[in-house]
Amino acid sequence: MNTQPFTLRSLLLAVGAVLILALDFHLMAEEAEPPKTHVIPPGAAACGFNQKLFDVVPTLEDISPDRQGDYSWYSGEWCHPVPPMEKYSMTDGVLTIESGGELVSYPPDFSHPGKLPTLSGEKGFYIEFEISTSDNDMDHWPAVWLLPIEKNRKQTDDVYDGAPAKFEHWMELDVEEGGFGPGTLSTVHNIWGIWPDNFSINNGQAGKHGSDEPLDRTQKHRFGTSYDPRTSTICWWLDEKLMVTTSAPYVPEIAKRQHYYMLMSALMHKEKKPYKMYIHAVRAYGPVGE
Repeated sequence: MNTQPFTLRSLLLAVGAVLILALDFHLMAEEAEPPKTHVIPPGAAACGFNQKLFDVVPTLEDISPDRQGDYSWYSGEWCHPVPPMEKYSMTDGVLTIESGGELVSYPPDFSHPGKLPTLSGEKGFYIEFEISTSDNDMDHWPAVWLLPIEKNRKQTDDVYDGAPAKFEHWMELDVEEGGFGPGTLSTVHNIWGIWPDNFSINNGQAGKHGSDEPLDRTQKHRFGTSYDPRTSTICWWLDEKLMVTTSAPYVPEIAKRQHYYMLMSALMHKEKKPYKMYIHAVRAYGPVGE
């Protein structure tokens, strides 16, 4: 029987052949894996809002240093005096708002849009804030909320067709506010009239998302809210669980004609105790074709 001598060259050729086969097998396995898809939050899916409008992890670089320019966030609109940039920092890669700070997604002078889009009341939307705080003191008032660009501090009125001069009408949507109870608090405000006379606010109070259970705010939570103009319905979600729903008369028809921007405020109650509010992510969805 003829045999071939075992050489180093033959060993290397054999090892190379095995490596090539292993590489081919790995590539075939990768091609066979289905592509990973983004998981739509239940609060968005429930309304058929399957189009992701944005999903951002805010950073310090996203904040305008002078409240101007093309940025995602701007310091202050309703806080006075305007919070300085020292109110904002990064903690282990997470955007941090010191108590007294406030970020808004639309330039305070309303001269042009920011980088983040507004949310259409005509088409409907789902918005979700992923936040936590440095501790659970009840004096803290972390707030994430929405206002329409049709109503801002630069306007003396927001008159619509058929309304009298200086008449104002808008919907404020409070996704989450802390410090009002052991659980969460969310509200929709239907506001109209001529300031200061004949000015009315109809509060669609949503209680504590239907629960009095204490919420550990030092842990990251997802606070979500959907507005569906087809049914004039607002739903609040906590950590992907539906908490409470409200509709007319608390949800006004005027909301369908407005466009909403975001606010994130590290407010305080009576004792003004300092704390930190951490913004882990902000995401929004709308109907396909938005």
